[in-house]
Amino acid sequence: MLSLVFYLFFGINVFAFTGVSSIQQYLSIVERLSHVFCLDQQQIRRKEDVTFEQVGINLTKASFSWGFKKNAADVTNEDQPVLTGLNLAMGPADFLVVVGKIGAGKTSLLFSLMDETFKTAGDSEIHGKLAYVEQEPLIISASIKQNVAFGLKFDDEKFERAFRLSHLLSDLENFSNGADTVIGERGINISGG
Repeated sequence: MLSLVFYLFFGINVFAFTGVSSIQQYLSIVERLSHVFCLDQQQIRRKEDVTFEQVGINLTKASFSWGFKKNAADVTNEDQPVLTGLNLAMGPADFLVVVGKIGAGKTSLLFSLMDETFKTAGDSEIHGKLAYVEQEPLIISASIKQNVAFGLKFDDEKFERAFRLSHLLSDLENFSNGADTVIGERGINISGG
């Protein structure tokens, strides 16, 4: 009987200790998440409904800052700008390569163009749609068609155009099942290039 009482006591103590610790962790998580969910949505600064001739990026003495702020008005001069005094003018046919040391601001520039930072000074005009492609591709274990459509309705015409423009039609012809070829886990059965 004494042994049973001991095991019950031990179980209740362990449960009570881990339970209180878990509740504290969950409350901390809920508090942090509620802070993020209550943030105002960042306003998109770019104009997407434009003609090809209007596509472009114009930055004039633009400065951008990181941070979780309620809105752009909350960004103060005390918030250290990550990019300052940027001047950039690009048209639809321009090609830009950004190189630099680690921490020089390459990623910050990309995120600033995607409205993921706060503009603290200068002018920023972006006309057209932007796409961000990771260096490490996201490949799901599915067919090539499913990897390209990525959950959206498949469109043969867009698919063919995308492969033609990216010069991958010859690669597609080398697969035994063409666009229906199933790609293995993390792209194991396709070339790294």
